[in-house]
Amino acid sequence: MALVAYELAWWLVRPLVWLYLKYRARDNAAYRLFHNERWGKSFPTRQEANRPLLWLHAVSLGETRAAAPLIARLLAHYPDCDLLLTHMTPTGRAAGLELVLQFGRNRIFQSYLPYDTKSAQRNFFRHWKPRLGIIMETEVWPRLCFEAHESGTPLVLVNARLSEKSLRKAERWPALIRPAIQSFRKVLAQTENDQSRIAQLGVEQVSLMGNLKYEILPNQAQIDVGLSWRKTLDDSEYGKRLVVLFAVSREGEEKLFLDCWRTANREQFLLIIVPRHPERFDDVAVLAAERGLTVARRSQITDATQIGAATMILGDTMGEMPFYYALSDVAVLGGSLLKLGGQNLIESLACSCPIIAGPHTFNFAQAALDAQQAGALLKVNGFEQAVNSALTLAEDPTARSSMVRAGLAMIQQHQGATERVLQSVALILGPSPLR
Repeated sequence: MALVAYELAWWLVRPLVWLYLKYRARDNAAYRLFHNERWGKSFPTRQEANRPLLWLHAVSLGETRAAAPLIARLLAHYPDCDLLLTHMTPTGRAAGLELVLQFGRNRIFQSYLPYDTKSAQRNFFRHWKPRLGIIMETEVWPRLCFEAHESGTPLVLVNARLSEKSLRKAERWPALIRPAIQSFRKVLAQTENDQSRIAQLGVEQVSLMGNLKYEILPNQAQIDVGLSWRKTLDDSEYGKRLVVLFAVSREGEEKLFLDCWRTANREQFLLIIVPRHPERFDDVAVLAAERGLTVARRSQITDATQIGAATMILGDTMGEMPFYYALSDVAVLGGSLLKLGGQNLIESLACSCPIIAGPHTFNFAQAALDAQQAGALLKVNGFEQAVNSALTLAEDPTARSSMVRAGLAMIQQHQGATERVLQSVALILGPSPLR
């Protein structure tokens, strides 16, 4: 009965979903593509359909990047298998395409995961026939779990996290959420707190694995370019310039950050803002110009000499965060200054960039706490303190070096999650290639 009511709710909101996609497509044309996949009406075809298929779902950009080391190990460990990579957002799909090009279109296939209706999910499993589904982090969909069970596809939830807020939401719909998450053959949690909260939903097969994001290898070529730009700025005719990055900022944050930046003593500083969503690039450029900043757009400059007298770089490119981190003396974590939960801070640590975060890091609570205790993260209370602390830290190379060393040591201590996932997968599929 719960699934019937859930299905009815999906059909009632279906017109709103179409309107949402149309609205998002105004600023991001990628939302116009692959609508049939979203509704389970058509999917890509496989020439070697008889080869066993593993399936990994990474909803968006961060999950896709975190899954990259795991994907590499799966393809190496099961050479007779192909892999299906699904997403829900265009940014996730774009990041996944890089993996397709890296490992070959004959081994990795891409699709959107359909919306959670009966017909869409049933078509998905009938078409792809995966031997195993690996779901990243929080994507627990009731109909998907039911259809996976009906099709005989075991599911594993990896890098699983569950906040207190999400636990309370899940407990409001026990007839839907409990059977869904209990249907997973194995749940591998990021932290002990996540493990405890997931167990409260009646999951017996939940264990601690750590965080896959600690094993992301930043793009070294991008880091080298960033360091080269850094050297050029040091030798600039405008004098040595210190660089502050506002990383993966969210709507509402840029205006308040820029207001504080305008009033701070920021001579000889260069600001970089990289908005999380590409459809907001133009809006952020306008906000900066209105506050007297001269903006250079990353998409329009190919080397640091073209920055000239600009006082801000707009990071209007995708997939270049290692470049921005390497270029910067210090980064302020987007999503953490308003109640948005923060962004992945581990990538900045891996790129040897000191990080400042606001009070709202609940999406990465354990990582933020560990980083703060290790001395790799500086927590602040709001926008003004974030700006002032960033300026102060940028001028203190000794403090920055200490934070960088602490961050790299912390990452080293948290290695091993990929191998723990692989071991759990092998217990289900067996250690040898599938036949």
